[in-house]
Amino acid sequence: MPRYRKDCPFCPGNEEMTPAASLELTDEARAKWSIRAFPNRYAVLTPNPEAPSAQSDDRLVRLPARGVHEVIVESPLHNRFPDRRTPEEFVGLIRAYQLRSAAAMALPGVAYALVFKNHGAGAGTSLVHPHSQIIATPVLPARAERTAQRADEHWRDTGRCLTCEVADGELTSGNRVVLTTDNFAVVEPFAAGQPAETWIMPIAHATPFVTMEIETINEFAGVLQTTLRLVSECFGDPDYNYALHQEPPDETACRCQHWYLQVLPRLKEPAGFELGSGMAINTLSPEVAAERMRGPLGGRGAVIPPQGKDV
Repeated sequence: MPRYRKDCPFCPGNEEMTPAASLELTDEARAKWSIRAFPNRYAVLTPNPEAPSAQSDDRLVRLPARGVHEVIVESPLHNRFPDRRTPEEFVGLIRAYQLRSAAAMALPGVAYALVFKNHGAGAGTSLVHPHSQIIATPVLPARAERTAQRADEHWRDTGRCLTCEVADGELTSGNRVVLTTDNFAVVEPFAAGQPAETWIMPIAHATPFVTMEIETINEFAGVLQTTLRLVSECFGDPDYNYALHQEPPDETACRCQHWYLQVLPRLKEPAGFELGSGMAINTLSPEVAAERMRGPLGGRGAVIPPQGKDV
């Protein structure tokens, strides 16, 4: 894979092939951008959408496709995939996620922002150059709405954050834990929906992702780098998706739940029963997946991540 392609809209020098940048983080050594964000040319949501056509059936509801859809180019190098990056590069990427999430959620009418990455054709990527995306929606997506409801119910019943409860349970059990650091745990969650589904979770109750301090960003960068390397090494370099699940931007949600990052290796595709029933069939128990991922760590289940530089 070359470092540069003249026909790639995400490579440096081809900026005119994309909309104007909403964010550029600069590599001071090269005096050029290191990470670049801009509106998706083929956006599913836009700030000023066309009004929906007239609705003749009162049982059906149409809403304008209002929101935000941006691309975050993760590196100026066409072949700089996650397993080749430095911790400093991951720190910059996390800062970009924070800045664009905060900007999206500050817009009127935005209810939720999801940062996600599709890695490989089997995970839905259409352009090879490493990039992530962020979509901010005017309503809570079904998963986020369901989680918010359960988290609120759990808070009312116990006075505890649901995400903290899940993290505590995994740490107490231990057999699904891949690694831990001072502030994070990497786990294969109980009843995982897909083989080798992996969560990176703050161990203690976390402030919103967009307000995470630089010391914690450095630590999270090392954990994310290590986790993606383990997924690649232990499962044959699979295509994968990851999604950053943030709490909805209101005080009630922030007390009941907090953010975590979900990695979904594409080791199998859902078939008819799964698509028809909405029930998952997982052919690899999370306990076995965790044991396999601990192997390159010497079975320790812990790692001190490399520290990135402040960005």
